[in-house]
Amino acid sequence: MPARYDDVLASWYSLRIRGRALAALGNLEAARKAVEELYALQDQFGPQARMLALRGEVDIALGKNDPVTALEALDRMYKLGIYFGGLFDIEYREMRAAAYRLSGRLDEAAAIHNELLRVYGGHALAHYQLGLVYEEMKRPQDAKQAFTKFLDMWSKADEGLPQLVDAQRRLAELVKTKP
Repeated sequence: MPARYDDVLASWYSLRIRGRALAALGNLEAARKAVEELYALQDQFGPQARMLALRGEVDIALGKNDPVTALEALDRMYKLGIYFGGLFDIEYREMRAAAYRLSGRLDEAAAIHNELLRVYGGHALAHYQLGLVYEEMKRPQDAKQAFTKFLDMWSKADEGLPQLVDAQRRLAELVKTKP
């Protein structure tokens, strides 16, 4: 037995982080390799490795603008069990909302972000994402409100963060236009 729990997790959890980072950077082929390595660890780590591999599948599908594949992987994740009240629950909901948004199912995406805010009230990025969805839904007043709340919550964030800059720009444009 390893001396610490982290020693057990480090090898395969780092694959999850590497796969997510590679997908976020657009290197989907390298991200796919990390996912395949996670699948290969199923015999050793069981459903946890499978869950992280599926998480990678979603990242890759979203990176390919393929909401159908993303939603299929999310459904398989759900069948494995998503623990309520933790980071994985938040990530799962965010991914599902992103897939719905990408597929044009804007009402469902908005509902998930609103549920995130109901359950995890301090989740600022849900306000930002909700603002994006509301813009696509042609609901400028709701978008203004969401972006304003996001910017209030991130008022002390480092300048130049992409979401912060984008929300500031979008809110300024929304304020210029009359409803």
